Amino acid sequence: MVAKIRIKGKYYILIIILLTFLKLWLVMGQSMTAIGNAGHDDRLFLNLSNALLSGEWLGSYNNLTLAKGPFYPIWIALSFISGLPLLISEHLFYIFSVWCLAIALKPIMSKRMICILYVVLLFNPISYADGPMTRVIREGIYPALTLIVISSIFGLFIRRDEKNFKLLWWSLVLGVSFSCFWLTREEGIWIIPLIIGVYLFLFLSIIKQKTLTIKRIFFLFLVPIIVWAGVVGTVSLINKAKYGVFNVVEFRSNDFVKAYSSLTRVKVDNWNPVVPVPKEAREKIYQVSPLFAELRPYLEGKSGENWIKSSERKTGDIEGGWFMWALRDAVSLAGYYQNGKTAEHFYKELADQVNYACYIGELVCGPERKSMQPPWNKEYFKPLMNTLVDATKYFVSFSGFSATSSMSVGDENLYKLFDDLTNNNKKSIQKQVLISGWAFQEEQKITLQLVNDSNEPVDSKITYSESEDVFQYFLNQGSDFNNAKQARFQILAPNYGNYTLNILEGSNIIGQVRLKGTNNLEADKLHVYIDSVSVDGNLKQDKIDSLKIKILNAIGKLYQYLSPVMTALAIVITLASLYLTVRKGLLGVLSIASILLLGTILIRLGILSMIDVSSFPAINVLYLSSAYPLLLFYIVISVAYIPDIVKSFKKPSS
Repeated sequence: MVAKIRIKGKYYILIIILLTFLKLWLVMGQSMTAIGNAGHDDRLFLNLSNALLSGEWLGSYNNLTLAKGPFYPIWIALSFISGLPLLISEHLFYIFSVWCLAIALKPIMSKRMICILYVVLLFNPISYADGPMTRVIREGIYPALTLIVISSIFGLFIRRDEKNFKLLWWSLVLGVSFSCFWLTREEGIWIIPLIIGVYLFLFLSIIKQKTLTIKRIFFLFLVPIIVWAGVVGTVSLINKAKYGVFNVVEFRSNDFVKAYSSLTRVKVDNWNPVVPVPKEAREKIYQVSPLFAELRPYLEGKSGENWIKSSERKTGDIEGGWFMWALRDAVSLAGYYQNGKTAEHFYKELADQVNYACYIGELVCGPERKSMQPPWNKEYFKPLMNTLVDATKYFVSFSGFSATSSMSVGDENLYKLFDDLTNNNKKSIQKQVLISGWAFQEEQKITLQLVNDSNEPVDSKITYSESEDVFQYFLNQGSDFNNAKQARFQILAPNYGNYTLNILEGSNIIGQVRLKGTNNLEADKLHVYIDSVSVDGNLKQDKIDSLKIKILNAIGKLYQYLSPVMTALAIVITLASLYLTVRKGLLGVLSIASILLLGTILIRLGILSMIDVSSFPAINVLYLSSAYPLLLFYIVISVAYIPDIVKSFKKPSS
């Protein structure tokens, strides 16, 4: 019997190893999407990483230097030094995080359930989704960091009665992972309730068992805090020495947050939920704040106009997700980003001027506050509740998932830094197909649409241009078609599979050209000719990559079908667990974990829903990416808890 169990254990390990290699083989078919002009996101991280590799820390000081956490640029630099493509290093890091969770739960879960948990998390669709994992963006490592933090806190709790050496190991992992987590994104506070919850149960357990000692307190509670304070403090000291700012990110800076909050507290007659500081408010503030008046040429000029164009909801004003950047750009253009001290002093004085104007009644304002979140308005409540419901549906069904990389944006010069720092090989920057030709209908205007084998629209860039040669050709044939003058097109799209070109009149398809084999179409006064279909890359390898992407998309669809049902089942199990806790005083580790995970997921959904209704569209795969591993973890441990629940219901109440 013992030998049989050992064989089974070996089989589980073999399954894990084989499936891990399968996952890596599949994701090697993906490509990175280069967004060359994303100066506040993808390109910013590369610029910061480039400075690190040049020995210049985060580079020269400007309004973007300390705008985002430094850990992702550090990760890019480390990946570059290792020689690994960035895409692969991020996948390996995610696999490592899943492995950490499996090790953490080993004492309380069977080998079978550990294997199931590992596989379910390994093939988490968001771990190879377009966006989080295909762009040069911090969401490429944020889910893994989240999972390691979760793993280490639960690993510590599960081993609370073991020797101090084991406690030290898990405490160090928690301290380091949480430090990196804190240095990656600015809103890391969303995970703190879970950490506090676990520590509360941990403390109560130790008190109950009467094992509370100074050493226990040190290894369980103080080591993670010391590590976190040491790492964050070191980064802050470097920033202080280099830029004059003792902080990690300026969006957490007391002076900047106070200045931003002072602007958002000014009341207006025409309130817009997604515009925190509308033009009406800005005009009032210009009159009472000399410092803010210095920003007027920029906020109301070309810089502000560009941010209005970037705003997604097209309100005609600078919307919430963009005003903080517009403000920092304006302060920079006004000359206040010479160094960190100058910028901090500007924001401090700006906050004082606006808050004083509010105090003496020159401005009608809400209460003084210090937050990047807009002031609460009762009009938020209904859309917030609706968005939270929609966000939950979107989240549990893995909506928005696709393993097919989006099209790269930018010219060749903008790609150079991407190619270099991502250790570009044939997979790093996505290969593309370029389709050239001309098309027109003799009497009606037409548009073009590229679709894949499943008849789904493909993310493509279509450029139309003049075609005097086409017009002259038909004119020489005795046909004067005015629409032939603007008939040439070029289509740039990701090179995945075979495509069909749809020709539309309005929303109606009036013709189709399959780009494999067919090169022209003449029907019903419609003229289409494909000059060329050129592909960047090895065609045989492209076919294999296309197959890999299809497999990944198929796996993703399986999760999309199963996740809502399994989530509902997990919630039922959680409710049963709560019932047993209240009626019979039974509360196991898995029950604690499931309740805390569900609460953390709801916090993340709530924060993003509030951002969505008050600032910018935030319900998408990118911003939700860190919560998906928690959802899958929650589902698996809930299912694993079923046998315990069944046994507990059979026991009489105590």
